[in-house]
Amino acid sequence: MRKGGSRGKWVVVLMAFLGVLCLPSLATAVGVDVQTQANRGQAVARGTQFIMISVVVTQHFNGEPVSNLGDDVALDPNGISLPAGWTLESGFNVRPGGCLLTPTEFNNLGNGIYDIRAVPFVPNPDCNWLDGEYLYAVRLNVTVGTLNFKGSGLGKYTIPAP
Repeated sequence: MRKGGSRGKWVVVLMAFLGVLCLPSLATAVGVDVQTQANRGQAVARGTQFIMISVVVTQHFNGEPVSNLGDDVALDPNGISLPAGWTLESGFNVRPGGCLLTPTEFNNLGNGIYDIRAVPFVPNPDCNWLDGEYLYAVRLNVTVGTLNFKGSGLGKYTIPAP
């Protein structure tokens, strides 16, 4: 009987190779700049009209637009889920009596430009705009293939008194 024959070495090599194949692929992080601008349109205090948040996403290191971060989501007045990896946050600076935002539509306009339509918090029928300033944040953590795009942008809009 041979001690430590070649069969044992091959088993170790094969197990190591299979272990490498079973590792999850790691996405390469790509920092993005996220710029936002809200257009209040016809939204006024005591109303529920939509606002439109435009988002421009560019690669941090070269300024190139990033256009493949989500497909359109059709208008639904009851609210939508944004594409995977997109977050619209509005609860960090809500004034007393104010409401969170509910996204109701998402459009990928190409060339790194995206639009998010939003209204006052839909699950609460008593939610209406109050006059004054509102802050929101758009955060991205989107993986496309082997690239993971991460970034965030802060925005503000003002609702006038009726």
